[in-house]
Amino acid sequence: MENLQFEKMNKYIGVELQDFSDITLLQATTVTAIKQLVSTYGMVVIKGKRRWTEEEQIAFTSGFGEIELPAIYSVPPAQTEHRKSNMKITKGSGVFWHSDNSYRERPSHLSTFQMVEIPKSGTATSFASLLNLSANLPAKDKLLWRDYAVVYRGRVLHPLLWKHPFNGKDTVYFDIGFSTDIINHCKNGSVLPVKESNQIFNYINERLSDEESLIKHQWEEGDVIVLDNYAVAHRADILMEDENRTLLRMTTEGIYF
Repeated sequence: MENLQFEKMNKYIGVELQDFSDITLLQATTVTAIKQLVSTYGMVVIKGKRRWTEEEQIAFTSGFGEIELPAIYSVPPAQTEHRKSNMKITKGSGVFWHSDNSYRERPSHLSTFQMVEIPKSGTATSFASLLNLSANLPAKDKLLWRDYAVVYRGRVLHPLLWKHPFNGKDTVYFDIGFSTDIINHCKNGSVLPVKESNQIFNYINERLSDEESLIKHQWEEGDVIVLDNYAVAHRADILMEDENRTLLRMTTEGIYF
């Protein structure tokens, strides 16, 4: 399994593994190879051959770093009848461009997602490159953004533009759903006017939504995606009120902020 076969999803981000059929055969060298693919391409898609158990997904995710527990079932817009007591349910989250757990002092590095339940009409998640967004920023904006930090829930601050820890390239870090203000470090941490902050928020949202790197993954039951939250942003489709979508997400601790 060390010689992984994969197909690139586009020239910017994403690869899909071929013939990854049995997680019980997972070896340390395979985990290392997948980590390298995530580092290089931002996300790895493993097509569902069968549903992994929670224990298997925990073991798989642990191979990429210190795992953050509990795992989270993302179930927009509602409901699963029975879940373990250590599971958290999030409703309707993820429909804005975001990186997981951005509001923490040390946001999650990698996420693994497994699709557990698909609505009858189907469901998709979109992914776009934060590295490519940064690379195409006008020079004047890039100069300004280096001095900006975004304020998240709980007054947590993270840089708007920073260096990716693996490749040293500039990358944007931003979560539309949990951001409140932008401050300027060069002006004693003063808060940007609302109009100016909104212009940046809208610019990022529009650029990600129209990114040439954008991938819209149509989920099938059992699909697994490994994602670098520092390189790729994502957002979920909005579902109808009577539709159910259950996604089992696990994350690794952030260590670079």
